[in-house]
Amino acid sequence: MAAPYPNDPLLRGPFEPIRFEADCANLVVDGELPADLAGALYRIGPNPQFAPRGRYNPLQGDGMVHAFFVNRGRVAYRNRWVRTRQWRLERAAGRALFATSGDPRDADPAIAGQATDGVANTHIVAHAGRLLALEEGHGRCAALTRCIDLSACATLVATPRSLRGRHPFPPEYEHDIVGVAA
Repeated sequence: MAAPYPNDPLLRGPFEPIRFEADCANLVVDGELPADLAGALYRIGPNPQFAPRGRYNPLQGDGMVHAFFVNRGRVAYRNRWVRTRQWRLERAAGRALFATSGDPRDADPAIAGQATDGVANTHIVAHAGRLLALEEGHGRCAALTRCIDLSACATLVATPRSLRGRHPFPPEYEHDIVGVAA
């Protein structure tokens, strides 16, 4: 059984996590969309799948991608968690294992000594035909990207990259990515 989220203002109201993945093929639109408007809007942010251990820090909440697809006056919505190693371990356990507080004493003893690969919740960019979920929370040399395939509901790769920071410049060339360490 799922544990309730703590009474924390960062987990309530507009910040309340969505506790499930969803697909909606035809959202209700208030008003009219231009007939020639077509495309996708992606956003990413923290969305813990389980009640956090210890004090909650939203910078360490599991990444969730939200996508709105617009075509022929219709809007569809889909959301998916980024399947990091950390997310998969917690999903298998059915509870939060890693602390978001930064205090190692808040982590579950079952994962003592295990490094996390992060939460991929900071920024999302389209590059070379793929979506990359970025995170800045694991130090300069461990910035990670995850390639997201929302149509297949899967994280395709979760490997260290040479990206630095959360706000990469748009690529000037099709397969080049440039970033700046702050």
